[in-house]
Formats: sequence, structure tokens, C-alpha cells
Amino acid sequence: MATLRSFLCVEISGEIRRNLHRIQQRLARSEGLASTEGIRWVAPDQMHLTLCFLGEIHWNQTHQVAQIAKSVLQSQSRVTFSCEGLGAFPNLEQPRVLWAGVHELTPSKQRASEDSEPEEPTGPSCPRFNWIAAALTQAYLEQRFYPDIKPWAPHVTLGRVTGSKGERKIAMPDEYHEFADQEFGIQTVHEVKLMSSERSQAGPVYRPIATISLGK
Repeated sequence: MATLRSFLCVEISGEIRRNLHRIQQRLARSEGLASTEGIRWVAPDQMHLTLCFLGEIHWNQTHQVAQIAKSVLQSQSRVTFSCEGLGAFPNLEQPRVLWAGVHELTPSKQRASEDSEPEEPTGPSCPRFNWIAAALTQAYLEQRFYPDIKPWAPHVTLGRVTGSKGERKIAMPDEYHEFADQEFGIQTVHEVKLMSSERSQAGPVYRPIATISLGK
């Protein structure tokens, strides 16, 4: 029976994608990374915020997977977040994944951004997304699916360092630190996508399978 790799995510807005792509281009030309062949940059149209990685499922289970997500999301209101700052997993000294950060905005922060009076976010960076990610994982476990249960960290992947573990020591350019606090855009989330992930020589290719709307 045919299977596919699947995950649930938030698709990133066009504005944020364009801004992140400009950062990718600048980093790719920087002194520290221009000569590094071991970075695979994520195409702008593939950028997303993963909420739950399900792994392999059967094609005939996609409807059930979408319905389980709907049962979790139908009671949730929209979430507004800011994409800002850069980082790396596991760290900047030996990076494997280069990413942009995600921070939920409180109602006061949303009003401030509309009035062009920025404020610092308070409390956990993504309390709503954290709850949704945990609730989705629990719901799938209860229905005998096997989602990734590693601790969830909100981020948008910009690139991956390839090669063996010993070859991942690359020098991050000064530009990477310059963008540590830069904001790349604000987005309000109304829906979550169930996506498939297909391997290719250029890296994974993501395609939407179903759209699940937030309930409020």
C-alpha cells in the first residue's frame, strides 16, 4: 500500500518569504558562506512553520489525519506571530539547521505594531502554538499514529548544512549576527495545512494535501 511522509504546518506569508529570501541571498554571498558548498537553502515557496511531523502514513489515511487535526483546531482562534531573528540548531558553533525565529504577538503587541510602536514580546515566545503542537501530537498518539515526539521549537528553516558530522564546522558570517534581532514580517494564521514531503536530489519537496481552518 502506498505511503507518504506527512506533517502539519503553517504556510508562511509572501511578505515574510520575500524578506527571508533576501536574507538567504545575502548570507550566500557573505565571506563566511560564499565558499561553503555544504549548505542547502530552502526555496521560498517551501518555507513553513511545522506544528506536527507525522512521518509515514498510508494515502488512504489522509482523510482521517485531517479530521483529527480538525478536532483539535476547530476550537482555536487565529494566532498572530512575528518572524524575527536568526539562529541555528544545535548551535551557531556547529550548525546543522539555519533558521528564522517565530514569536507570537499579544493583543497589545499587535496594536503597537499597527501603530508602528514596537514592543518587546513578553512571556513564552509561542504559548498558543506550543499548545496546538502538543495537542496535535497527543491526538495522533491516541489514534495509534506515531508523530515525532521530540520537544517542539518554533522556527522557519532557511537552510541545512550537509555533509558528515565532522564536516559541519562552518564559520557563521558577521551578517548572521547582524540579523539577530531583525523582524521579517507579521502574519495572522487562519488555517493549518496537511502536507506531504517527497525526497529529491535538490532536497525535500512539500505539497499540500488538505487545509484545516481554525475555528474562530
